[in-house]
Amino acid sequence: MPADEVEVTEGAEEGIFLHNSRGPRVILDGDGKVAGLRTVECTAVFDSTGRFNPASMKRASKIFPAIR
Repeated sequence: MPADEVEVTEGAEEGIFLHNSRGPRVILDGDGKVAGLRTVECTAVFDSTGRFNPASMKRASKIFPAIR
């Protein structure tokens, strides 16, 4: 995730844990509420021309459960 070093440092001080190289794929729901987020591994953010065009490994998914 592109971020300034100060943002990363301040986030860590606030207890935020970054999951690098992950992209959102599906918001999971349960009983009408967010239950989690299915992500995929991001292999590139820009294409060969420098345009924003995220590429991912669709089989490399991971679910992050929502904190309730």
